[in-house]
Amino acid sequence: MTGLKLVCISSLPAAYPAKHEGRHRNCWLENPSAETPCFFDASWLGEVCTRQDSYGYEEREGHFSPCFVMRLEQTGDWRPRFTEHIPKAIADHYDPGFSPVHCYAKEDRGQDLSSNITIYPPKGFSHLFFPVSKFNPESYLLPMVAVKLHRIPKGSNLTVECSVVTPNAFFLWNNGKVVLRFEAV
Repeated sequence: MTGLKLVCISSLPAAYPAKHEGRHRNCWLENPSAETPCFFDASWLGEVCTRQDSYGYEEREGHFSPCFVMRLEQTGDWRPRFTEHIPKAIADHYDPGFSPVHCYAKEDRGQDLSSNITIYPPKGFSHLFFPVSKFNPESYLLPMVAVKLHRIPKGSNLTVECSVVTPNAFFLWNNGKVVLRFEAV
């Protein structure tokens, strides 16, 4: 299926090279080509999700701070479109060269915990990684976005919904959305 998928965090180091190689380009400095797609440095996500803190799934001082990673998979010829209507929650980080990811979290008791969310990179998915079909599949690295929930109280049950903000998200599986349920017990 095409679309936004959750990724097993512990498998990331094996799937992504630790260093920029000749078969990838640093797209902060130059545009990709068919043979040399953008390099995605998985260590960038280490600022949000780390093995050292059990990815936030261990209780600390009565709270949890879990994180998860998402990527856009099997998108083929799909290319994100420019977004005109940006949700206020992500307007500060908006860059037209990116498709932002917007997440919100709500406790079963109705409390909105969206302000307890960090998304990294904050701009979302760079458009330079799309369309996937134009790149050599042997060297293409799927871009990722990490989401961290901060200080979720023990005993909380919450639902988190994240979506890619682009007018053509309807071409993606589940309209470019993922929904997760956390039980902080």
